[in-house]
Amino acid sequence: MHARRPHHFVNSPSLRLRNPFHAAAPRPWSRILALGAGLTGALIAGVFLWAFFTPFFAIKRITIESSLILPHGTITEAVAAQLSQRRFGLISQRNLLVFSSPDIVRRISALFVVEQVAVKKIRPHTIHIIIKERPRKAIWSSRGNFYMLDAQGVVLGVAPENAQEEDLVIYAEGSDEPPQTGDQVVTPNLLQFIATLA
Repeated sequence: MHARRPHHFVNSPSLRLRNPFHAAAPRPWSRILALGAGLTGALIAGVFLWAFFTPFFAIKRITIESSLILPHGTITEAVAAQLSQRRFGLISQRNLLVFSSPDIVRRISALFVVEQVAVKKIRPHTIHIIIKERPRKAIWSSRGNFYMLDAQGVVLGVAPENAQEEDLVIYAEGSDEPPQTGDQVVTPNLLQFIATLA
């Protein structure tokens, strides 16, 4: 019979088995990060609500600067029509931060033939509109309405009430249709000839 050899045991580090159903306790720094993220989100939401849904940036004043006389009432009405609309389907354009400058430039350009329109937002309550007009050379009268003409005989827009007292007035009562902004109703040569007769 063979003699049994003695067993040699080697000491090995003990293994700690964790319970897979036991959640680990959160570390302190993770709680701080979560709290900081929550406070930051609440701050951003508060600033958003304050800026866009309170009267702090509500438009209360509209100023118009132009080189010649334009009917400011017509321009103010165009601005008022835009103020009644919303952007993004949510925020009223009465808010200075949301008011669309390109939209009002397009509205004014559709009403009058001008060289340039610029819009400045003066916080917290003012819209300032700067209009560089094309020089007015005459007034075109059609069916009791008066329209401004430039040197090319192009209709610049509806004339202000006192314009016919200051400018050359061309009466064209036989016209069937009122002219539209941008229409050329007389040639430059004819306009110049009429001016020499006045």
